[in-house]
Amino acid sequence: MSINKRIEKITAMEEILDKHNLKISKLKEALEDFVENQKQFDKLVNYYLSQQYELDYESFENGEFPEDLKCGVLSQDAVFNLLTDNFNIAIEMLEAATEVIKNH
Repeated sequence: MSINKRIEKITAMEEILDKHNLKISKLKEALEDFVENQKQFDKLVNYYLSQQYELDYESFENGEFPEDLKCGVLSQDAVFNLLTDNFNIAIEMLEAATEVIKNH
């Protein structure tokens, strides 16, 4: 292989190294934030499954809360969709981790 081809190869590999280092750094930060926020998410799930949620939902349906109250949490779909997304992203993380481990 000529010196020019070798230099091209090294340059290309250096770009991959830099890019992947950046991706790992961003992923680590996002994962730490995600894991930390799961505690708050668990509070939301517990509320969603509680009798208090049912009472709040009923009060919302009866127009007992102010009209300008932000209460998307009472839409049912919003929390259910977030539960589904949370579950699906966990599966995607497992699948990605499995590929990394298999190829290591």
